[in-house]
Parts: sequence; C-alpha cells; structure tokens
Amino acid sequence: MENEASDELRQFVRLGIDFATVLYASEIFKEGKEKEERKKAAEEARREAEERARKAEEERRKAEEELREAEKARKKAEEELRKIEEERRSSEEERRKAEDEAIRTADKKAREKAEQAIRKEREHLKAENEARREEQQRRKTEEEARESAEEKRKKEQEELRNAEEERPRRNVEKLKKERFREKKKNMKKKSHC
Repeated sequence: MENEASDELRQFVRLGIDFATVLYASEIFKEGKEKEERKKAAEEARREAEERARKAEEERRKAEEELREAEKARKKAEEELRKIEEERRSSEEERRKAEDEAIRTADKKAREKAEQAIRKEREHLKAENEARREEQQRRKTEEEARESAEEKRKKEQEELRNAEEERPRRNVEKLKKERFREKKKNMKKKSHC
C-alpha cells in the first residue's frame, strides 16, 4: 500500500513537473514568438518610414525642380521686360526728337514722323504693361509653388512623426490583447484540468 501510494505520489509529482515544464516551454515559445512579432513589426514600421521618407524626398525634389523652373521663367520675363523698357525709352526718345523737329520745322512730314513715333511708343508701353502682368503672374505662380513645396514637406514630416509614434503604440496594444487572450485560454485549460 505504501508502495502504491508512493508510486501514485511520484506519478502525480512527475505529472505536475511535466505539466509545469510544458507550461514553461509554452511561455518561452510565446515570448519568443512575441519578440519575433515585435521585431517584424519594428522592421515593417522602419520600412514604411523609409518609404515615406523616400516619397517625401521625391516630392521635395519635384517641388525644388518646379521652383527652379519658375525661377528660370521669372528671370527670362525680367530680361524681356528690360528689353521692352529699353525699346520704349528708345521710341520715346525718337518721339521727342521728332516732336522737336516738327516744332522747329513745322513740316508735315515731321509731324507724321512724330505721330508714328507716338504710336510706336504706345505699342511699346502696351507691350511693357503686358510683360509686367506676365511677370506678376509668374511671381505669383513661383510663390504658390514654393508654398506648396513647403506644405508638402511639413505634411510628410508630420505623417512620418505620427507613423513613428503610432506604430509602437499599436504593436504594444496588440501584444497586450494577445497576452490577455492567451492567459484567458490558459486559465480555462487549468480550470478544466
């Protein structure tokens, strides 16, 4: 009887040790699995952050290219405006000379020449005004491109910060939920045993 009781006790203790070993191995496996999942999640978050950073860099480059193009267009418009102003000054000078000549000579041809110079000056003034309007429009477009590029850059930086802050928080919450479910399952298993 003592032998039977002793054997039963040994079997019971052995069963308890085996059960504890299985539980311990299960916990170790879960922890390893959780570490692996955290590592994968961190790697995925890093890849996503790198992708976002790459896209932000690409957007910044495009914005800078647009800005350079706008700058080139603005410089070209300024050069055209300078030429038009020079032509207007030249025609204005010719008109004054023609008017002076007309006044001095009171000649009909001189008056016609003066009127022609006046018309030419008006055309140049009109062209100058048009060039100024175009220049203002180009400057406005350039400023809008600059603001757009800056907004895109700020938006991408904000998204990167949010993604970097949000990813670990989501992973921690997910792991907590998984642990809670596992503990609940283990409690049910223990209560059934």
